[in-house]
Amino acid sequence: MCAGAKWMNQPDVRRNYMTALGACGRFAEAAEIAAEAAADEKTAPGEKLKFELFRAVLLKQDAEKILTGSRLSPKDRALAAADAGKLALLCGNNEAAEKLSAAYEAFFGEKISRTLPVRFFKTPVGTISDWRKVYGKLEKQYCDVRFRISADFLATDVATGPRNIQSGVNGKAGKFMEISALCDIDGLHIFLRVEDPDAQKVRLGFAPGYNTEMYFAAGRNQPYTCIGMEPAAGITYMFETTYNNANHRRPDRAKPASSFRTETQFTDTDYVQHLFFGWENVYGKLPDPGSEYRYECIAWTPSGSFSWGGSHGVHAPSAWGSLRFDLTPEELNMIRRNILFRTFRNYRMVPRELRNADLFTLWGDPEVGDPEFYRTKLAPLEKELKAWAAMVKENMTDEEVETVYVRALPRMKGLSDEVDRLRRQYLLERITLKGY
Repeated sequence: MCAGAKWMNQPDVRRNYMTALGACGRFAEAAEIAAEAAADEKTAPGEKLKFELFRAVLLKQDAEKILTGSRLSPKDRALAAADAGKLALLCGNNEAAEKLSAAYEAFFGEKISRTLPVRFFKTPVGTISDWRKVYGKLEKQYCDVRFRISADFLATDVATGPRNIQSGVNGKAGKFMEISALCDIDGLHIFLRVEDPDAQKVRLGFAPGYNTEMYFAAGRNQPYTCIGMEPAAGITYMFETTYNNANHRRPDRAKPASSFRTETQFTDTDYVQHLFFGWENVYGKLPDPGSEYRYECIAWTPSGSFSWGGSHGVHAPSAWGSLRFDLTPEELNMIRRNILFRTFRNYRMVPRELRNADLFTLWGDPEVGDPEFYRTKLAPLEKELKAWAAMVKENMTDEEVETVYVRALPRMKGLSDEVDRLRRQYLLERITLKGY
């Protein structure tokens, strides 16, 4: 290819060729193309800055100094920093990539860190009506951070420095969406409230409401659930980042009492949305004192889009806020006790056509199961779990609760996964030893 050819004057072609050369390690040739593009009178100012940064990245010069010295708009400089950072990463110039990434983020103001305390209530708070009774005891925070998903935000929002966040956590925040959270022996409850004199019109569809997109994860680096909601319609979509397995259970709307449910209530002055996440989904990740779950709420409102945690884009876990728990050992054991009592009664049951059936009975049945597999692999497991289940009593001590919870509950909860593992083991042994 010839860098001076006429077709190379096409901006996209020139840039793609330069990027390809850089990716192949031909940095000097790529830098020459970048210099030609930057010197071209036909190159727009924003593109000119990009090519100047590209050349600096390719030659390992100070790209940050060039960016700082530019007098272009914040939007042009942010876009140039982002594109140059991508090229730096592609070319293995990690130092430049990190500096340009930091420069890009600086255009949007300092990152915030949101933490919402989650108070435990011994008496379950299962509905919005229950929540209203304890409303005064909860800390409220707001979706008040202007949401930006592209650099266009820098051209339309005057607050290109500080984020203009509400300073008073419990102060009146107008029509910002309000967030509060609590927990009880059943699970975590999150409440979203919007003060709106037209709440009934929103319910009927004659006034716009606040749509939301939320993210929830039981800790850092854990699978998360994405939930979309509208005031009148309720949940509009749910997106999961992993399947059910021995260590994780998805929120299940078919189990509203123990897994997941939502509720919406409209009054003449506000509307409230309630999300319930059952502890049974996260039985192996219950929050120890001082631990945190991850959460974010983005509110799409008629007057703009705002987030609680400070997200700079959708599905951006690094920017989410935290839900902080300070459960006492007594409260944690109350939760464990509740999960145990719910589990030991039906841990053997699995969905079977139009009803639930006993997993061990199914495998022991000569018509629909495999009696030999049951006898050699499942019978010992059934005996062991029966012994543990017999220890579950109403008057269990805290020590007994902890012992059974740690040693037996994961196997009861993950029984189907363990049976699958034993089945694979059994078939492999039979094929190896018997040939069928």
